[in-house]
Amino acid sequence: MSKFLFSIPLTIFVLLTSGSAGEIDPDVAFLKEDYSGALEGYQTTIQKTDFIQYRIGICCLKLGQYKEAEKELKKVFAYGENTFFDRAQFALGEVFFLSKNFEEAIRAYQQIIKEYPKSSIHHLAFFKLAMAYLQNKEEEEALKQFKKVRLLYPLSCEGEKSNQIINEKEGCFSIQIAAFTDLTKAKNLATDFQKKGYDVYLLKKTEDKPWIYKVRIGNFKSQEKARFFTQELPEKTNFFITNK
Repeated sequence: MSKFLFSIPLTIFVLLTSGSAGEIDPDVAFLKEDYSGALEGYQTTIQKTDFIQYRIGICCLKLGQYKEAEKELKKVFAYGENTFFDRAQFALGEVFFLSKNFEEAIRAYQQIIKEYPKSSIHHLAFFKLAMAYLQNKEEEEALKQFKKVRLLYPLSCEGEKSNQIINEKEGCFSIQIAAFTDLTKAKNLATDFQKKGYDVYLLKKTEDKPWIYKVRIGNFKSQEKARFFTQELPEKTNFFITNK
C-alpha cells in the first residue's frame, strides 16, 4: 500500500541550488526514488521554498525517519498560505499512520477534510481517515467513513476499495435498482434515494463500452435479508438482488 499512500502528483519546480555541476540534482534523485540523495540535495539548497521544504519532509517520511518528517513537514506551514498546505497535512497524517499513532492520524486527516474541501486529495484524506479508524479498532466509524467515500467518489480507486471493505464487513449482497450508461442519470437517481435515507451508492462496469453505472442500495449478509429489506423500497421500484 505504500506506493498508493504517496501517489500524489506534484508540479516540478526549478530549484536554486549551490551545488556544482557534478552533484546530483535532488529532483532527479527524488523521481528515481533515491530519497537519501534527494534529501541531501534539498537540504543544501541556498534558497528554500515551500516546495523544497515539503520535499524534505517527504524524503524523511520515505526513509522512515518519522520524527524528522513530522518536524520538517510542520515547517511548510511557516511559509504562509500556499499550494502545499493540504499535501503537507496529508503527509503528516501518513507520518502518524505509519507510526501507528492512529488518533493523531485521524485528527490530521479530519483537518484536511474540514479546512481544504476543494483539495484534489480530498478523496485520499477521506479514505485514509476510514483506514485510521479501522486500525484504531473503531469499526463502526470506519464503515461510516468508507460509505462516504463510496458515495462521494464512486468512480475512484478509493471508492472501489471502500466498497470491497464494506462487502467484507457487512456482506456482499445488495439491491440493484437501476443501471445507466449516462452517469448523470445514475447520480440523480442515487441522490433521490439518498435524500430518502437509503444507503445508496454507484458501481461502474468497465468491461465493455459504453460503461454501465449501477445504482445499488445496502449491504446484506444473505439474499434473504436483502429480500426482506426490499419491502421498505418505494412502490414500483424495479430491483433485483445481486452479490456481484
